[in-house]
Amino acid sequence: MHLEPVYLVAPQPDAVRPAGIRRRAVAVWVAAGFVAGLTGGAGSTWLALGRDPDIADDTMRWALTVQEGDLEALVAAHEPFLLTFVESGDRALLFGVRRLAKAVLAGEPSVGGLRADLAARVAGVIRHAPDARELAEFLEPLAACR
Repeated sequence: MHLEPVYLVAPQPDAVRPAGIRRRAVAVWVAAGFVAGLTGGAGSTWLALGRDPDIADDTMRWALTVQEGDLEALVAAHEPFLLTFVESGDRALLFGVRRLAKAVLAGEPSVGGLRADLAARVAGVIRHAPDARELAEFLEPLAACR
């Protein structure tokens, strides 16, 4: 009597592999997703922590230089100057905000056609920036400049 082995799962030599996702492909996609998530998380954390301190220091140095320099230069750069004041909240820049408000109210020639726009921007900064509350005396006269 001769016994032949019986295989529970017989190999099929000519079987075509079914189309679909392979384990290796799934592993690669999971690894790629992990790397992308890690990169995105690190980038968003870097953005949430703020800008590069060297850039912030350079911007603050620029703003301090502009506020103490020529009035025409301060008026020409009023948008980035006011933005720097609002972002930093540094009380050292109150001098420049006060200088802009006085220039608008005095009708300085360097203000020129920007008077109404500049008055509205300076008033908005004084109204909304917590560090500029001591300049509240300029709010009514600036509102009248429109």
